[in-house]
Amino acid sequence: MPGIVAKTKSIGAHDYTVEPHGAIKGRAILLRLAKVVGPALSGVTKDNWGDKLSQLFGNLSEDDLTFFCNEFAAKTMVSTPDGGQLLLSKVFDVHFQDAYLELLQWLGFCVEVNFGGFFRGAAAQIKGSAASPAEAPAKAG
Repeated sequence: MPGIVAKTKSIGAHDYTVEPHGAIKGRAILLRLAKVVGPALSGVTKDNWGDKLSQLFGNLSEDDLTFFCNEFAAKTMVSTPDGGQLLLSKVFDVHFQDAYLELLQWLGFCVEVNFGGFFRGAAAQIKGSAASPAEAPAKAG
């Protein structure tokens, strides 16, 4: 059985190493994420994704944003200028001060690290079911 694999990404001037949550904590995060993201993703197309993104932010409460930031920061190491690393939860307030675009990019990366396989699989299932029409039920008799 493979172990938990952390992933690293450069965002702005820093590298972020995110370790995925285990399944027990991950399922709670996924459920809350689905409640926020699900309604906004309904009917999304390449032509209306900007409107859907606005809807997503409308669905996101301050409590939700705090929850996601706290959960993911506890599993993230951020690079320092001297080549070291700090646990993001310890420096979060100062680290993202006036860096809200980077904060959102980091959150997106955390979702990708934790649930990328789920979302890719779900998208493939949806795409596959839309591409092949359902078989007509057999007629009796």
